[in-house]
Amino acid sequence: MVALAWYSSSTSAFCGGSIIDEEYVLTAAHCAAVMDGSEVVVIGEHIWSSDNESTVRETVNIAQIISHPDYTSSTMQNDVALLKLAQPLNFAGDNKIAPICPPEAGNLYSSIDATVTGWGTIRSGGSLSDTLLEVTVPTMANSDCQDNYAQYGSDEITDDMICAGLPEGGKDSCQGDSGGPMISQDSSNFYRQIGVVSWGYGCARPGLPGVYARVTSQLNWISSQMPGSSWCSPGESPVTPAPTEAPVTPAPTETPTGDCSCGRVNRATRIVGGVSTEVNEYPWMVALAFSASSSYAFCGGSIIHERFVLTAAHCVAIMDGSEVVVIGEHTWSDSNESTIKETVTIEEIIRNQDYNPSTMENDMALLKLSRPLTFGSNNKVAPVCPPESGKLYSNINAIVTGWGTTESGGSISDTLLEVIVPTMPNSDCQDNYDVYGSDEITDDMICAGLPEGGKDSCQGDSGGPMVTQDSSFYRQIGVVSWGYGCAHAGLPGVYARVTSQLSWISSKMSEYTWCSPGGVPVTPVTTVAPATPTPTEPSVTSTPGECSCGRVNRGTRIVGGVPTEVNEYPWMVALAWYSSSTSAFCGGSIIDEEYVLTAAHCAAVMDGSEVVIIGEHIWSSDNESTVREIVNIAQIIRHPDYKSSTMQNDVALLRLAQPLTFGGDNKIAPICPPEAGNLYSSIDATVTGWGTISSGGSLSDSLLEVTVPTMPNSNCQDNYDVYGSDEITDDMICAGLPEGGKDSCQGDSGGPMISQDSSDFYRQIGVVSWGYGCASPGLPGVYARVTRQLNWISSQM
Repeated sequence: MVALAWYSSSTSAFCGGSIIDEEYVLTAAHCAAVMDGSEVVVIGEHIWSSDNESTVRETVNIAQIISHPDYTSSTMQNDVALLKLAQPLNFAGDNKIAPICPPEAGNLYSSIDATVTGWGTIRSGGSLSDTLLEVTVPTMANSDCQDNYAQYGSDEITDDMICAGLPEGGKDSCQGDSGGPMISQDSSNFYRQIGVVSWGYGCARPGLPGVYARVTSQLNWISSQMPGSSWCSPGESPVTPAPTEAPVTPAPTETPTGDCSCGRVNRATRIVGGVSTEVNEYPWMVALAFSASSSYAFCGGSIIHERFVLTAAHCVAIMDGSEVVVIGEHTWSDSNESTIKETVTIEEIIRNQDYNPSTMENDMALLKLSRPLTFGSNNKVAPVCPPESGKLYSNINAIVTGWGTTESGGSISDTLLEVIVPTMPNSDCQDNYDVYGSDEITDDMICAGLPEGGKDSCQGDSGGPMVTQDSSFYRQIGVVSWGYGCAHAGLPGVYARVTSQLSWISSKMSEYTWCSPGGVPVTPVTTVAPATPTPTEPSVTSTPGECSCGRVNRGTRIVGGVPTEVNEYPWMVALAWYSSSTSAFCGGSIIDEEYVLTAAHCAAVMDGSEVVIIGEHIWSSDNESTVREIVNIAQIIRHPDYKSSTMQNDVALLRLAQPLTFGGDNKIAPICPPEAGNLYSSIDATVTGWGTISSGGSLSDSLLEVTVPTMPNSNCQDNYDVYGSDEITDDMICAGLPEGGKDSCQGDSGGPMISQDSSDFYRQIGVVSWGYGCASPGLPGVYARVTRQLNWISSQM
C-alpha cells in the first residue's frame, strides 16, 4: 500500500496505489489525470501524525506517469495507470515493503470477500482517517451491479469493471482512497490485487456498490508498459502476466525461486488492551521469524512437545521451511534479559489438510523442530497442557499472548504482552457476525472478546495460544485465527478450537504425545516424605505422566520497590525447586519454628521435593552477613476450599522437615498474626519479594520491598467489575496505588503483606495471590486475607 501526496511534507494522501514491482506502482487513471510528475509516492506510511512508528516510511519521486490510453473520464472505462519510480524499491526479508500479487488471468472473482485499504473516512461524510484503514466487502456479478445502477441512469458497468459492497450499505470502496487496491486472498493465503478503487454513487449507500477497475482485464496492458520488468506471482521467478497463463500455486514447504515474493500481509502482531508479561512467564510461547536475525515475529506459536510447536495454518501458508522458531523471547531489543532465548530451525511443516482459507475452518498446523528442546527444572522452556477432550470452555476467562500493539492502530510492542478476554458460546458469536455477512462460526472455532471491545484476540499473534487455567495448570484451548477489525465492539476474536483438533494433532505426532498434567500432581500430596533434590534438568519424554506442562512463571515480580536490608524481614523465605536454585518460584513467611505460610496456588505445583530457603537476601552473593539455610519439606497442607477459578482461600502451610532455631539476633524469626476481626482497610502495607524493578523487566538479585495502601473490598470490586465477573470475596484484601506503578502482583506469589501495629510489631495481613497485569492503574493487587484463615491455620498446626 502506498500513498500519493502532493509534496514530501504532505500530511495526507490525495490518492492511493499499490506496489506491483520494485519500479512500478499501480493506481487509477483518474488520479494520474491530476498529476504533473512533481508529486511523490509515500511508501510504508501508516499513521500520518506519528513520527515514531516501527515502520519503514520513505518518499520516492516519480520518473514517469503512464495513463491507460483508452481511459474515458465520462464512462470511467480503463481507469488504471502506472507510475514508474525514480529509483527502485528494496524488498527486504522483513516484508515491510513488498509487492502485491497479480490476479489469476480469467478469474472473475465474483461473490467473494475482498479487502480495500486507504486513509479514508470511517463514516459517510466524515473526516479523513489519520491511520490506514481496511474494509471487507463482498464482490458481485457485473449483471447484478448493473441492475442496481440502471435505476439511476445510463451508467454502464463494463467488463473492465468489478463491483463490491454490502446490499444494506455501510461498507464501501468509496472509503478507501481512489487508486488504492482491492485485494483477495487465494487458496495458498497469498493476496492478489483484483481491483483499483474507481467510482461509485455516494458513499456506502444501500444498493449502490463501489465500482473498481478490474485488474484481470488490464494484465496485457500492464505487461506492455513494464519493459524489462514484470509483475511477479507467488513463489515464482518474475513472470509476464498473460490472459492464458495459469498461476503457479506453491506447496507450503517449497522454496520459492527467483528474487520476488508478493502478497504476504503483516498481520501477525497486534495485541490491544494488553499488559506486559514477566520474563519467561509463559514458557510455551514461541515466535515465528523469517530468519535468526529478525527483530520481530510474523506469527506466534506454542510448545506442545519437545519436538512440536502448534500454530495456525494461515501462518504456515506463507512459509517455505527456511523460517525459524524463537524460543524464550521476551523483549526483542534487550539482549541482556534473564531469559534463555534460542533459535531452532524447522524440519517439517504440517498443515491441516482440511484447512479452508476462505472460511478459516481447521486453521491449525504443526511445526516439527529439527532438534528436541530441553525442558529444564527452572520451567523457562516448557509445554502448555492440552485441553480436556469434549469441554466447550464457554463463558470463562482466557489469556492470549503476543508481541502486539498496545492500542488499536499503534506500533508493535517490543515486549511480550498478555490480554484477558472472556469466551462465549458459538451461537452468541454467530449472532454478532451475522450482521456483517455470511461468515459462519463453525464447531471447530471458539470466540472470545469483551462486548464493548477494547481487548481482542485479533490483537494477539496469529498462531499464538489462547490458554485458560485449570487448577494450577494452563491448558491451550485456542489458536489465534481471525476476526473483523481489531477489538471492535460486538466483534469478538475467533480462534481455532483445539479440542476439535486433538485427534488430528495426535495422528501427526506419530509416536510422540502431547503430555497432560502428571509430572507434577494436580492435587499436592500432604504426606510427601522429604526428598533429596537433584540439580539435573530432565527433558520431557513422550510417556504420559513423565512430563510437566502448563506451569506459568509468575512467582517473582516486584515493581516500584526498593532493596531491603540484609535480614530486615527475618520471616521472609523463598521456595525453590532445588537447593542449587538461583531464584525463587514463590515466596512464603515463617509463622512458627515448623511452619511456613504461602499461597495455595504455589503449593498446587509442588510435590514435596522442593526446598524452603531461609535467610536469603542476594542470590548471587556468598559473602553476605546472613544466616542462609536450606530446609526440606515434610508436608504440604493446602486449604481444602481453595478454588483456582476464583482464587478463594488461596493459602497453604508447609511443615518443615526440621524445626528452625530462632536466635536472639532476630535474623530468623516468625511474623506476628493479624488481629482477629481487624479489616486493615485504608492503611499502608509492605510486600516483599525477589521481583522486577520495572514492569516486564528482569528479576532482582536482591530482596525488594514495596509499600502499597490497602482499600475497602467494595472499592476493589468496583475496579474489577469493568473487566468481567471476577469477585472480590471476604477472604481477600486489595492493595495498590490508584495510578499504578506499585503493586502486590509484583511481590512473590505466596509472599507476605505485612502491616505495623501501634506497638511497632509487624503483623501479616495478606498472602500475595492474584491480579490483572502488573501495577496497572485502577487494578490493585489481590491478597488472601489472613484474618479469615486464622481458625484454619490453627487447626492445621
